[in-house]
Formats: sequence, C-alpha cells, structure tokens
Amino acid sequence: MKASLFCIAVSVCLLGTGSLSAGDWLPFGNAKRLGFDPDRLERIAPVMQTHVDEGRLSGAAMVIVRDGRIVYRDTVGYANVENEIPLTEDSVFRIYSMTKAITTTVAMILMEEGRLRLTDPVSKFIPSFADMKVYVSGDGNEMVVEDQKSPMTIHHLLTHTSGIPYGGRSPAMAAYNDVNSSGATTLAELINVISTKPLVFQPGDRWLYGLSTDVMGYVIEVVSGQPFEDFIAERITGPLGMDDTSFVLTPDLRGRVATAYEGKDGGIKPAGGLGVRSYEPEDVIPSGGGGLLSTPADYVRFAQMLLNGGVLGDVRILSPRSVELMSRNHMSDEQKFSPGMGFGLGFAIAEDPGLRKSYLSEGSYSWAGAADTHFWIDPEKNLIGIAMTQYLGNGSPLRDDMRAMTYQALMD
Repeated sequence: MKASLFCIAVSVCLLGTGSLSAGDWLPFGNAKRLGFDPDRLERIAPVMQTHVDEGRLSGAAMVIVRDGRIVYRDTVGYANVENEIPLTEDSVFRIYSMTKAITTTVAMILMEEGRLRLTDPVSKFIPSFADMKVYVSGDGNEMVVEDQKSPMTIHHLLTHTSGIPYGGRSPAMAAYNDVNSSGATTLAELINVISTKPLVFQPGDRWLYGLSTDVMGYVIEVVSGQPFEDFIAERITGPLGMDDTSFVLTPDLRGRVATAYEGKDGGIKPAGGLGVRSYEPEDVIPSGGGGLLSTPADYVRFAQMLLNGGVLGDVRILSPRSVELMSRNHMSDEQKFSPGMGFGLGFAIAEDPGLRKSYLSEGSYSWAGAADTHFWIDPEKNLIGIAMTQYLGNGSPLRDDMRAMTYQALMD
C-alpha cells in the first residue's frame, strides 16, 4: 500500500478534527480505536492492485468511514491505462445511478416543506402522464393497451414501481429504446417523449428499474420552480461542500475524469456508448437517474449526512424521520425487489443478508452506478463504504471484494 494513507489517518486523528470546509474529506480516525484491525485493512489495496495488474480493472478508489471518521482510504491503478495516468484522490467518476439517491433526497426536502407528497399523482405536475396507457399484449400497430387502473404516484417513481423501464426487448420495453436518441434537448422535452410510451405494467404491480428517477427530476423542477440542476446545487451539493459533483464538466473538473472501460477478451478496453457520453454543458440534459459526475470525497459527505440522520456538521438537509422513511423497505411480497433485499426510496435495503450472501448488516442500504461505482451505509455498525472504478458491464469484482475486505477487518 502506498505511503500508507491509512497510517496518515492514524496520526492525523490525534491532531483533532477541526471544522469541515467545502470539498474537504471527512476527518480521519484511529482505525484500531474504531474497531478495525489495521493489519487487515492493509489487505485491501493489494487485492485491488491484483485486479489492476491482471487486467480486470483500470483502477479503484476505496473509502471506509466509521463513527464519522475515515479509517481507510486509498487508490490503486490508473485513471487512464493507455497513458499510464494514475488514479488519484481527486479523480472524477461518472457515478451514473448513484445520482438517484441524491435526487430522492431532494424529493424528500420538498416533502418536508409541504410541497410534495408520496401519494400525489405524477399527473398533478406532468398532466400528460394521466394519459399514459398500460401494455396488455401485442406489438407495433397490433399492441393492445389499457388505461391506468389507479394513477401513477410519486411513491411509484421513487420505488421504481411506476412501470417505466429503461428499454429492453419485450414490446413494451422496446418502445423506450429510442428515448435517448429522440432529439430532446431539455428535461421537459425528454419527459414529453416518455409520456407517449406505454407503461410495462399497472403502476404499483412490481419493481422495474428504469427512467422513474429522471421523471422525478422533472417533477422537482416543476414543484421548485427552478431548473433541476440548480435546485440540487442549492439544496444538496452546495450546502454539503460537494464542489466536485456536477452534471457538466466545469473548469475544475475538466481533465480529471477517469476513462471508462469495458471488457474485452478477458481484459479491458476504453468503453463506447455511455462511456463516451458528453458532459459538455451544451450537450447535457440533467438526468436525475444517472447524470452526475462526482468524487469519493464528495459522495462520502453525502452518505455521512444520511447516516447522521440528515445532518452534516452545521448543515441539516433532512429530518431523521425522513431518512428513516427512505431507508426502510417499501416493497410488498408481490413486488419484491430481489432475494434477501428490499427497496426503499432510492436504495436497496438488506433484509436478509444471509439469503443475499452478503456481508452487509440487516438494515444496510446501498446503491451502485453503471460503471461500478457503489456505496453502502450500515447503520448497525455506523459504517460507510465507498468504492469507485469506471467499468461498464458485468463481471467487475470491485463491489463484492470491497465489502468482504471491509468486514473481514472489522473486529466488533
């Protein structure tokens, strides 16, 4: 492990934490006093470095926080393999669907202010959604649809039970395959395109990952009366000092974004598709479901705010009760998200870690991004884990190994 950042953590914590300024990391803590075996923490970087050396990952950034203090942080590998540009602490990542937790938090702010309810019909804010039909059978001109039996609600959007997919092969899902190539240039135009599509099922019937959180972003824009991206900056990223979190390439971010990779012949190659999507201001529609760029330092501040019950330092974002509501399972047995896992408002919830074959404690909540950035919050252990790389596709070992290496070092 390089000039062990862990060792720095042990020593710096003795100097006191001081106050947090915008963009700062959380304070360091003494790993041993916080329940970790320092020697076992030293296993993490070599495991991740092996994945880099053997061509499975370009690089990785890892952070572990307990009781509000960093007990481990490190980076290995490259931001760009071809040019041997090292991955560093200020490298910027496409966090894709980790954006969803931030969008959900903004929705909860509006609920706390009495401007939004979970039970509100989406059509209250987007009238065209009242006319969205539900797929029954057939394809193309032979497609049979029916009316919504009950209106799609804000709760359906936040729990991915709206019936809105990302796209796919089935006739109803395939209707969404052209959403991102529709020519929409604003969030309002994109939502208008979605409103012309059939829902895959009746709202509330089951869980289906899709564009629901993007629709939620537009609802936030309508309710707040501000551009969605401005409201996030005003109410989340600005107050929390998340200076490196943005929908667009700012001057400070330019040149720091890690290259995205995908699998090829047992190794990796620079990714196409999502991996080369432009973040230039003139090209961006702010996606509440997957549009943000960020860093581990920024995202860990956001995660610590949630673990603290909605507050970080002197900044309160949500009430403890709102965070509790977000991080509880909202799925019925019929809607079930995944074996051993429930789903709350923006997160997967660990209900039976054994069934899931997971190290997570019961009640932990988590989510990930398409390029294998991921986080989890473990209230039972008062612990946060974050690991980020830029790998699009299946087969990355980062999430499972990071969780295993974290909990094998936790001694209580």
